[in-house]
Amino acid sequence: MDRLIHPALQGKPVAWFAPNYRLLAEVWRQVNETLDPIITKSSQQEWRIELRGGGVVEMWSQVGSLRHRWSSGGPAEELRQLAPITGV
Repeated sequence: MDRLIHPALQGKPVAWFAPNYRLLAEVWRQVNETLDPIITKSSQQEWRIELRGGGVVEMWSQVGSLRHRWSSGGPAEELRQLAPITGV
């Protein structure tokens, strides 16, 4: 979780991908509890947390979505768009 939190504390956007909703919800609760004093907006519906200083944490579940995107040929562009967020 440190790899997720530290860049966000530096004002950077970060993303967390979980293989299922159960694991996503667990990390969501931990991050919300840890960052609570500096959260300016938190939306569980969007799985998005905005922080003082400009950092943003977005969380995504991969359930069903990757299979569809790979079959439609779309993930390459999504990965290019994520590169600045994740540092890939």
